[in-house]
Amino acid sequence: MTRLVLILLALTNGFSVASAAPPDPTRVGASKVVGDLQLTATVDPDLQVSLELRDVGKKPIQVASHIKTYELHYDWFEIELTWPMLDAKGACTATGRLVLKLFDDRDGSEDVYKTLAPNEALVHRIDVPRWAARKINGAVTLGGGFYKVVARYRVDTGAGLWHGVLETAPAKIVALDQARVDMCKTNPGWDRF
Repeated sequence: MTRLVLILLALTNGFSVASAAPPDPTRVGASKVVGDLQLTATVDPDLQVSLELRDVGKKPIQVASHIKTYELHYDWFEIELTWPMLDAKGACTATGRLVLKLFDDRDGSEDVYKTLAPNEALVHRIDVPRWAARKINGAVTLGGGFYKVVARYRVDTGAGLWHGVLETAPAKIVALDQARVDMCKTNPGWDRF
């Protein structure tokens, strides 16, 4: 009985202290700090992007978070994707590019602001393939392949809000789905597109 309790205790403790491994550093892009605010984009292999705004200063900062409508819109954010693709001759020398608008048609809406305490973060999880497939973004079908992802946060209006532009360094990812036929199947080198 004592042995069973010790085994269960050991298993329970193992699960309670277990944590997810940190993401591959190439999948994370961070901006420079501007006005004590920093933007970080973490990209998953299914092209889900976590956008994190963090107050890295010593005073609270009020930020524009999202637009509340029939769904959440992120007017102040954008995500730019670039990827190597096949040219007309089938060589992996062309570059695809898409700058996602994270908003759409809406009737009523409400701007949502959040005050971040020092070292507090606000995180939005963006389903990039779903946003890319919308008409406003050209109804683009994203698939597997090599991507660079850059996120931007831009606020230029609103009394009492943080104002400025944040742009992350590129995060690099190999997306899992291999459905597209115009994607390069081998990495031509991240520096070549």
